[in-house]
Amino acid sequence: MSSPIIQIGMMAAEAAVIAALVLALFRLRSRLGLAPLYVTIGAFQYFQLVLTPALVVEYSTGLLISPAAVLFIASLFAILVVYLWEDAVGARKLIYGIVLANVCLAILSILFGLHLDLPGTRNIFNLPYAMLLQNVRIMMVGAAVIFLDVILIILVYEALGRLLRRFLFIRLFASMAIVLVVDTVLFVSGSFGGQAVLAPFLVSGLMIKPGMSAVYALALVLYLRFVEHPGGTTESHGGAVRDVFHTLTYREKYEHAQLLANKDSLTELFNRRYFDSLLPNELERAKRYKRPTTLLVVDIDRFKQINDEYGHQEGDRVLQLLGETLKDSIRSADVACRIGGEEFAVILPYASLQKGIEVGQRIRALLASRCHAAELSLSADRVTVTIGVASSPSETVIADDLLRLADRRLYLGKQRGRDQVVGANEEGINPESA
Repeated sequence: MSSPIIQIGMMAAEAAVIAALVLALFRLRSRLGLAPLYVTIGAFQYFQLVLTPALVVEYSTGLLISPAAVLFIASLFAILVVYLWEDAVGARKLIYGIVLANVCLAILSILFGLHLDLPGTRNIFNLPYAMLLQNVRIMMVGAAVIFLDVILIILVYEALGRLLRRFLFIRLFASMAIVLVVDTVLFVSGSFGGQAVLAPFLVSGLMIKPGMSAVYALALVLYLRFVEHPGGTTESHGGAVRDVFHTLTYREKYEHAQLLANKDSLTELFNRRYFDSLLPNELERAKRYKRPTTLLVVDIDRFKQINDEYGHQEGDRVLQLLGETLKDSIRSADVACRIGGEEFAVILPYASLQKGIEVGQRIRALLASRCHAAELSLSADRVTVTIGVASSPSETVIADDLLRLADRRLYLGKQRGRDQVVGANEEGINPESA
């Protein structure tokens, strides 16, 4: 096996081990806090800065790279991990810690380097003062570049989220790879500008670093798949500094707050406000693309009696059970909402009236089976739903009219004996009698 392949394989293995270490320390944050991770990343910084000018691998004629590059990618990887879970607060702490560590190391290198010229100093390993000065240059450039890297990786990761939301590995890999290309140009030019190693370091860095980011991206995807999902554990901001990281993540926080505001806390379905804003947009899109959109209005039969006889706590359990049934009965593109006390609505984009009736029957059947399996105080046969179905644009293109039509069919089903799906329009219905 050729030397370049061995070296690249060795770096990939090092990246995998370091990624596992970072993720393990992050996983232990509930017991140990994030301090061990921050201290470890600080150690990575020191080791990287010492090794970068001192340990170099030649991959082919004229192409040089330091294995310490793996450690730098680890720092960027750790920042991305913390950002995904802890948002701006955690990312701010880590990046400021890295920047300040680099500045402190640069100051210490200058101070201790002064010992080399003082009488009585024994330079046992013959450390050249030029190496210490080189380290100072690398530290200061590294501090500035990694600060820019963090801003860039947040922007790139969020921008790619609009295109690659379902392709997490590609999103993570592309985010790190893009940033590492920019970083390599800035870091190598700033650290080794005017030196003979500039071009070899630059070319090999552009070849190797983005590839190593694939190892880190894969490690994070596996961690997400088998260990832990981001849960938004952002801590209280209190009087925290409102810096660039707070600004960059404000949109994400705002969208998260909007999502919570649009959710029903009991069933975790979307609420009436979200339904009222979404339905007109879906109908407009259905009209524009000449594709149907169907609306189901679902109402729990005799729900007031359930509350009166068994209590509101049991009524809440019935509502939650129906909410889970709706979510499990529809496609990912469909939207289920709780629009009233015991009334729900389901929007089915690109679905005909007949398809809506089929979905309604599936909801009834699944709810019946789940009620028999659930531990309810009331008889499972007591929990039924009546569903009215209407479709656009064949019947109407106006949201209020579509909801009114589905409601009318719902009440028709109530008058006919409940526990059914109605998709045919009939006049002369008295909603008050339902």
